[in-house]
Amino acid sequence: MREHRDSLIAAGEIRSSSRTRLVPDQTIATPFRHSIDTLLVAGCPNAAEMSPSTTVTNWLREVAAATRRYGSVCSGAFFLAAAGLLHGKRVTTHWAVASRLAQAYPSVSVDADTLRRAFVRHVGVTPAEYRKSYEPS
Repeated sequence: MREHRDSLIAAGEIRSSSRTRLVPDQTIATPFRHSIDTLLVAGCPNAAEMSPSTTVTNWLREVAAATRRYGSVCSGAFFLAAAGLLHGKRVTTHWAVASRLAQAYPSVSVDADTLRRAFVRHVGVTPAEYRKSYEPS
């Protein structure tokens, strides 16, 4: 049986941008009892403007080296890139920040349309309809 663990930088409850309550099982300062199979780094609305601390980037590098796979949700790619974990890789991120990720980390090949193409195929709308409905004016 696999164990799910949520880790945050600091102890205590936080609220996500969607108002979901998150309570970590532990902080990144606490050693893990078991190896991590899959590491997923969550994004946040201001990830493109943040400069993660060396504590965070060092932790990401250390933990990612020992995991089977790692990835991110939406703009969490900025944290992986800041840790140097995306150097030379082809990645995608939330469409609203894809160009900023490519600009901030030129050694990362950012495919800005991967998620958009998958969404369009899944819901059956044309790219023009998608852009009209979901992109800011």
